[in-house]
Parts: sequence; C-alpha cells; structure tokens
Amino acid sequence: MFCGGVDGNHSLRELEKPPPDPVSSLPERSNECMARSSDCEGMRTTVTEKIVIYTKAHCGACKRAKALLRAKGVKDWTEYDLDKFPQLKGEMIERSGGRKTVPQIFIEGKHVGGASDLYELDAARGLDPLLASVLGAAPSTS
Repeated sequence: MFCGGVDGNHSLRELEKPPPDPVSSLPERSNECMARSSDCEGMRTTVTEKIVIYTKAHCGACKRAKALLRAKGVKDWTEYDLDKFPQLKGEMIERSGGRKTVPQIFIEGKHVGGASDLYELDAARGLDPLLASVLGAAPSTS
C-alpha cells in the first residue's frame, strides 16, 4: 500500500519506521577538517571534543565567542550549528542546565555558558587555566 506523500512513493511500512538517531546520523569530520573548525561546522568529530560550541549561522555573540577563542590560540573546536542540526537543541539545553540561547560553550566537558560568560571568565582570569589543559600550554594573552 502506498501513501500519497510529496512524491507518492512512500509505503506505509517506510513511514512507520522510527526516525534515525539524530546524533549518530550526523556525518563525522574527516581528518582534513580538523585543521580549521569553520571548514566543518556542524560535523561530529571522533578526534576531540575538548571544546564544544553550539551556534547558529547569523549569531553575533557566537562570532564574538569564537573570536576570543582564536585570540587565545585555540585553533580547533567541535561546533554544532543548530540551523543545520536543529535536533541537537535538546541536547544543548540539557547539557547547559536549561539554557536555550546560543552560543553555549563547553571546555573539557565543563559548561562555561554563553559569549558574555566566556568574556567574564576571561576578565576574571579564569579562561586561561581552562584553556591551558586543552592547548597543552598557556594560551595567548589578549
């Protein structure tokens, strides 16, 4: 039996299948993508998740947060673009303790918060020690 979907070619059996797991269905980053996070936004990585940022494409605060990390010498992070992968919003909200805005930033699994939280942490001299464990050395001073 066929259902009249957009193209009319979906069987009822296909439509009754549970949707694939949204996290495991994300493509993995290739090794060449590890050089620059911007080349592979929204891709899962099997290499590292020492710094994780949930973002959206046209988010000024997201851009400011990434600019601060770059200024500190961070060259790689895992970025989940919620415009491309909206199914990850629930994961972000859960991991961040209920926060629904972007960016949400995690360093070594610790929730840092959003862009203003990142800048406040830097002003209080708390960002460099967190980044030192990720970078393997003291971060650049900004």
